[in-house]
Amino acid sequence: MSSSHGGSGAPPPEPERPWFDDDLPNDRQRARYRRQIEQIRDGLVEALNSPDRPGWGAPRSDDRRIALDTYPPGVEDSADALFVYRTDTLLVAPADLDDVRADLGRHEVANEEDGRATDDLGLRVLLLEPDTRSVSDRVGPERVPSPVERALAALDAEWEVRRSGSAEGAEGGEGSQPALRSVSYDRVLHVATASACPATDPEPVRDLRPLPPVAADPMLGNGVKVVVVDTALPVQSNHRELVTDKSWLKGVTGDPEVGMTRAEYRGHGMFVAGVLRTMAPKATVHVEPLVFSCGGVLESDFAFRLNEVLKEHDPDIVNLSAGTFAGPGGTVPGPQVASHGHVLVTYDSLKVMMDGLDCLLVCAAGNNGDTEPFVPASTNWPVAVGALDAYGRRARYSNHGSYVDVYARGSDLVNAYPQGPTVIAGHSLDFPDGMARWSGTSFAAPMVAGLVAARMSWSGENAEDAWASLKGIAIVNNVGGRPILGPGDADRP
Repeated sequence: MSSSHGGSGAPPPEPERPWFDDDLPNDRQRARYRRQIEQIRDGLVEALNSPDRPGWGAPRSDDRRIALDTYPPGVEDSADALFVYRTDTLLVAPADLDDVRADLGRHEVANEEDGRATDDLGLRVLLLEPDTRSVSDRVGPERVPSPVERALAALDAEWEVRRSGSAEGAEGGEGSQPALRSVSYDRVLHVATASACPATDPEPVRDLRPLPPVAADPMLGNGVKVVVVDTALPVQSNHRELVTDKSWLKGVTGDPEVGMTRAEYRGHGMFVAGVLRTMAPKATVHVEPLVFSCGGVLESDFAFRLNEVLKEHDPDIVNLSAGTFAGPGGTVPGPQVASHGHVLVTYDSLKVMMDGLDCLLVCAAGNNGDTEPFVPASTNWPVAVGALDAYGRRARYSNHGSYVDVYARGSDLVNAYPQGPTVIAGHSLDFPDGMARWSGTSFAAPMVAGLVAARMSWSGENAEDAWASLKGIAIVNNVGGRPILGPGDADRP
């Protein structure tokens, strides 16, 4: 395999990082995941209940305090959590809203509609009764279900009634199963991966050149607009332009963050934008900080704000280096059994938004080294990107399986990072040159997004067609059946 895709004649390196080894899951990985899940959960609770939260952040109806919990219900160790969700909201497809509210009413489950949803957004949010449970109410034999759990149980009961009625009314056997209502938990999307964090923490480097290097053709990406949804950039208030001495990031813009980004996520959006610009140096790139400073954002908040961002910037491509586990039935319709709460209502809405604007969504596939569905990458309509190591092999942390569309190098990339000292995972680090080495599917995704932008700028193709052309190249480049893209694959012929 060519060196442009990460290949090398050198012997395989030692295991990439001490926290991730061949015995998965391992205690070090679990400890890291536990810490990150708890930090995201606690930090987001603090942000959502703060008067300084962004204006689009989830409102506190009737001055209620917003609470988050982990799924599966009652899990005692955060390392066993599949996802984090808001405990007093339910996401509903607009077509099912009236029926869902009627079903809940029959079970005396109080609910009201969140007024933030606009008519053009294919998503509605129901506010349930406030979650007044104490910490001790959430685990153990005396555990109290959350308002969302009680609402989903009521919907399951109504589905069973409809199913029984269908069976009794059928002639000559059991009737067809009634459709489940399209409802979902209001999950937390978090930066980068199912590990709830990038595959590694950033490491200072003294090399002032990015890796991969900036494309030789300075016009690649010209005329193409990309929005990077991530953590905030260090930007000036005037024109929202990034303050940087890195030539490949000149002209990148972003909105200022609310609060101070926590160390594990500091610079993530900047690094992602830098990788994208190495592939498409002339692309118009705007970094939108839709991820709170703690590294997470509620799906409902994400959808509401992204709808506004798409209208404002009209991008050709959106890069999303974030996601979450969805739980059972997270990628395809499951068997017709009563199991509400796993339908991907938010991502159905996002697809409608993207299709309406001819916009391509490129997503990180996640970093837990598994085939477990990681959304939105695994919903089968965005471009799902897995990571290669520096030797062109699938990085061991990279999610994989049938939903991953393409692989690109994600390990040991070097790019721009906020300059100066910081503390990460209890360790004091200094980035005197504003450069870092970092790994994760978070950084493979913008490489592919940048390649799509690069090809669009000279081919005349729209984003979908440019991706289709690149996918054909990736299939030709395949190693072990894995489609691969790398620097040079979007150059002019």
